[in-house]
Amino acid sequence: MSYAIGYISEYDEGAVCEIGNDAVSRRLLIVGGKLSTVSLTNMINGEEYSDFAEREFEITLCAHPGGDTTYTDRDFTVTRTKLSGDDSAKRLEIDLESPALRVTLTYEAEADKNFITKSITLKSALPENTHVESLVTESITLAETLEGVSLSADTSKRFDYGVGFDNVAEAVFLREGLFAFQASPGGKEIYENNTLIMGEEVHHMNFGDESGKAVIGAFAGDTERGFKALREYLRDFYSVCGTGNRDCVVSPERNPHLLSLAGYMAPCEKPASDTLTARQIMYGAAFILPAKAIMRVWEPGGTPETLSEYIFERMSVIACRFDEDLLPPKPEFDDFAMRYNTFMGRFREFFENYDHILSYPDGSRPDGSAHFIGNRGFFVLINPTDSEQGVTLPLAEKSLALSAGEVYKLTDFTSLTTPVPMDNATLTAPPTVDLIPREVRIIGVNI
Repeated sequence: MSYAIGYISEYDEGAVCEIGNDAVSRRLLIVGGKLSTVSLTNMINGEEYSDFAEREFEITLCAHPGGDTTYTDRDFTVTRTKLSGDDSAKRLEIDLESPALRVTLTYEAEADKNFITKSITLKSALPENTHVESLVTESITLAETLEGVSLSADTSKRFDYGVGFDNVAEAVFLREGLFAFQASPGGKEIYENNTLIMGEEVHHMNFGDESGKAVIGAFAGDTERGFKALREYLRDFYSVCGTGNRDCVVSPERNPHLLSLAGYMAPCEKPASDTLTARQIMYGAAFILPAKAIMRVWEPGGTPETLSEYIFERMSVIACRFDEDLLPPKPEFDDFAMRYNTFMGRFREFFENYDHILSYPDGSRPDGSAHFIGNRGFFVLINPTDSEQGVTLPLAEKSLALSAGEVYKLTDFTSLTTPVPMDNATLTAPPTVDLIPREVRIIGVNI
């Protein structure tokens, strides 16, 4: 059973506070009224990542006239600590004040979550003709064994290491690490010289306003698990642009450098008109964005001439879920369109999730995607070439985290409405699926 943890232990010089859950824990020290984070621990395996806190927060005020003045936690004194909640959720509040401002830091942890959060609330009115220019919610110096991980520009491999912090930091050789996120549209994450900085532009912040939450989570396993943990957080807890299929869940301005690094466009820009480019965009975005943020990546650029062309076009971008736009231009395409819509109507929830499998979509070898909820879902296998290709069903794909000891029931759903049973399989004995030229196969797992 999972628990939220938290305590405040007072002593003559100050207090020690801790808050966390089964995934990540944060310890804070108050000495002489000054606050700092002294430990950040991956509770999955007990590895400690924080060397010390560079600063707990930073607020820049802009006065007219007068210019900018920056205040850090060193300018504030702790006046009160309060812990509330139960085993399911804990909330730690720390009040601080300076001659210029009063703020409250709120740290929260929930049971059964793989992250904890921090936010800052402004508790005093600003002086006249003054506004908050910027706020740095988080700045922690991490252990030297951590290095930033980002999507590789080299399409022969998935990740680059040590080139910066793009939402995931990995412990060298330990198959574990952190994911982090500033839950605000203008927020940013920087990993430089082993320092994690999460800042937010808050020009209109005033008395009583709360900043976006700085999220720090932990994962164990391969790098793909870190990106998957981040995507799951974004999908479940963060939205800035609405809930429609065409809306972005995450503002593309947050990570344009990552997308442009590999030549991919941001998810809300003009969609691709060809299916290969659409799949390349999905591949590039899928490591940091949930599926709903990358659905608007393809719109037909023309009318297919034959039924086979039409089927390949629609099936090869099934991950985009453009079923609402599936208006067959020719009557002879109607039967397939109806089967497609029936299939998507039945299994839509699985296609809310996206994991890339096989190789980078370069048009010269098979590629595909996986759409799973737990240990159930679908593989979409795509052969974009003019020759027959054999594909080993990637049940052992690391990001799926399927159990090595389980037997999986396989079903061929390529016809969309008439599933065909296949032999059962395990991670160590997956079947080979043969794809004829320009064919898309849909294989169900435990469906």
